[in-house]
Amino acid sequence: MLHYLKIILIAAAISLVGSLPLGALNMTAFQITLTGSISGAMLFALAAISIEVIYVGISFSKFLQFNKKWSAWLVPVLAIVLILLGFDTMTSSDENVTKLSATVIMFPFFAGLTMSALNPMQIPFWSLWNNLLKERKILGNNKFDKSFFLTGIAIGSALSFAIFILLALKFKSTFTKYMGDTNSIIGLLYIIIAIVLAIRIIKLYKKNQLTLS
Repeated sequence: MLHYLKIILIAAAISLVGSLPLGALNMTAFQITLTGSISGAMLFALAAISIEVIYVGISFSKFLQFNKKWSAWLVPVLAIVLILLGFDTMTSSDENVTKLSATVIMFPFFAGLTMSALNPMQIPFWSLWNNLLKERKILGNNKFDKSFFLTGIAIGSALSFAIFILLALKFKSTFTKYMGDTNSIIGLLYIIIAIVLAIRIIKLYKKNQLTLS
């Protein structure tokens, strides 16, 4: 049971941190809340999370699984991705907030499905994490591991949306003043994780060199 709890917590943490940077989905949920429709924001979030879970399910496809000989590149590639994502997040503009269309307000669930489906980058993102966790013997190929992993992802994404909905309720329009600080913190977090991974790469390389010598 502890094994499955670990999978849920890791998946939720990855999903939460990956969903926190200001983007189209969480800011749309934020804006829907500002219009006074909390239920609409929740429907939008539910639809977006449903698509994300489907994409993660697709990422489990054998077609997307890395060959063993490429496994050594997983950590450095992930570190590079995190660094690029970190700098992109830290330098992103606060001008992401635009007025919502009447269609989004009237049909939030459909809007959530559409906007999330148009973000196929979720597939390579989760494919990378899936393979990394499998290499670390954290995630197995059995259906129970995958089910708990999907559950954790849904929980993490739901927490992210909940944070933005609550912020919209608490701070209203004044929230825009903190967008830059939020981006900087999340971007810095990405870079720190990347540095930790880089240190692990160096240690493994030195260990392998000592073994060969």
